[in-house]
Amino acid sequence: MPLLPMILLAALPSMGQDQVTDRIALRFVVRDEVTLRLASPALRLDLGTAELLPLLDDGSLPGDTPGDHIWVADIDLRRVQKLSFTLLDTATGQAQGSASLFLPAADDAVITLRTMEGDPPLVIEGEGGASASGDGSLSTAPAPAPSAAVEGSGDRFTYLLWVVLLLGLLGFGYLRVVVRRLYLQDFLPTWRKLDRWLDRELETSD
Repeated sequence: MPLLPMILLAALPSMGQDQVTDRIALRFVVRDEVTLRLASPALRLDLGTAELLPLLDDGSLPGDTPGDHIWVADIDLRRVQKLSFTLLDTATGQAQGSASLFLPAADDAVITLRTMEGDPPLVIEGEGGASASGDGSLSTAPAPAPSAAVEGSGDRFTYLLWVVLLLGLLGFGYLRVVVRRLYLQDFLPTWRKLDRWLDRELETSD
């Protein structure tokens, strides 16, 4: 099989696999050491499921100090452009705030929240590369433009562009080899035979 189709067949499946398995590891940190409003907090992620993500303060997760009222949750999920979530206290059944964030192109991110007295009840302290949606549900510091949300697709487009460029260069080189072989094996011998025939005809006519 020629080199060009082999490279194309090898590159395309890996690109498709990257898009299928594109995931991001998120850590949610909720600081409640001032207001002390949370007893058993959890996050409800808007991913089409009703499951809650429990927030822990028992020291079971790396970097967590038990009993400091800083609640932590880790999750690895399929990357989405926009992630919406709601903070709940399962002990009281009350919602403590909600937000929508554009996820970064990085493999992981930390989203730090703080409970507040009054309105809003929850603010973002650190977004770890994510950007807030600006829907008014959370007070946020200036965040990167939402274009960061599509940076992952931009990286894949750049990768695809380089693959196409490489395949084009290889195709041009292969075409040169084919043309040279046709010239040496077909055209040049025929031209020499024609030249010798013309020489004999000219000698005969003289």
